[in-house]
Amino acid sequence: MKIEILIPVILALLILSFMFKMIDKAYTEVNKSKLKQLAAANRKNAKKVLDIAENINQHQSMFLVGSTISNITIAVLLADTLNNELDNVGIFISLIISLVLVILFGVITPNMIGIKRSEEATLKTLWFVQLFNVVLFPIIFIVKGYQVILQKVFKLKETSTFTEDELLDIVEEAESEGSINENESNLIRSVFDFDELKVEDIFTPRVHVVAVSKSSTNNEITKAFKKSGYSRLPVYENNIDHIVGIINHKDFYNEVVLGKAKLEDIIKPSVVVTEYMKVSDLLALLKSNKAHMAIVNDEYGGTLGVVTMEDILEELVGDIWDEHDEIVEQMTKISDKVYKVKGNAKIEDLFEELELEYEVDHTTLNGFLLELFGYIPKKGEAITYENLEFKILVADHKQVIEAEVTVIEQ
Repeated sequence: MKIEILIPVILALLILSFMFKMIDKAYTEVNKSKLKQLAAANRKNAKKVLDIAENINQHQSMFLVGSTISNITIAVLLADTLNNELDNVGIFISLIISLVLVILFGVITPNMIGIKRSEEATLKTLWFVQLFNVVLFPIIFIVKGYQVILQKVFKLKETSTFTEDELLDIVEEAESEGSINENESNLIRSVFDFDELKVEDIFTPRVHVVAVSKSSTNNEITKAFKKSGYSRLPVYENNIDHIVGIINHKDFYNEVVLGKAKLEDIIKPSVVVTEYMKVSDLLALLKSNKAHMAIVNDEYGGTLGVVTMEDILEELVGDIWDEHDEIVEQMTKISDKVYKVKGNAKIEDLFEELELEYEVDHTTLNGFLLELFGYIPKKGEAITYENLEFKILVADHKQVIEAEVTVIEQ
């Protein structure tokens, strides 16, 4: 084949290979719940595209056959033409060229576009799928027959999968229909968020940690247990940066208070983690060590805080209250645009309450304000961020304890 004819033919085959691969990828990535919404709104092609997406296994043979024929034809034409022009060296050169072209325009590029623009790609290329389902029907029929034989011989079963977004859309749809209640819906969503959580998102910072010294008296330890509300306390030597272990209130009252053992006899080794550990990994670590509390250390070995099994469970099922917990409102609405917010309140909860979509790197309001001010502010000081004004109500030499947040009209 002459070069002037070969180039447009190769270009046409590359476009076909690109289309087959892109559409195939788009159908595997497209959100079927969104397609259902578009179909319900009578969006053009949405119903037919949804039908293909829900039965994609019946159409993937067409994509496979189409891309394979296109790619093989490219290689054969290049080899034949270049072999005539360059003798035996042409076969090697054609192999390299066809590999590069197919990888770039028949795999990498269509995959990227299919993933990023799946909805648009499926809706705008319905004609292509319908056309080549007819054109390639004889070959598709043979391939499908071969697949059926393979499935029977090797007892292969087709499995259906859902993306995370599709499952969340199903949950939202079920909640709106009344099939599940809000609490069940929130629990399912929290399971999906769980693997993204890190210890830094849930641990209790050191300023709020109640710990006891190895030299503490029984009376001091008893008061510490009552103050903390926990059944376990960290024990330190010299200062809180040197945690030596954990004590359990049952062991303390049954052994130490009754004079059967000394405090050091009931101290159990502590599990030590970093703030960057995934909460899912922390849960596995606590289970394997049969522990309920871990010490969170910084990169220098200092104590950042503690994290408990209860902290983990609360991320899944919400706050767990018992008779020892003091109920403290993290946010109190003063008026339509004014809130009183605790320093340890989660900053993302505040923005969610205010229906704002600001993204910040801090977990608590205190951490956010300390960076915003650049120092520890005093009572009465105020600062503005976007359309919010923060006025310090209570602060000490370490942190902001409470602030007033006002939404500024724009």
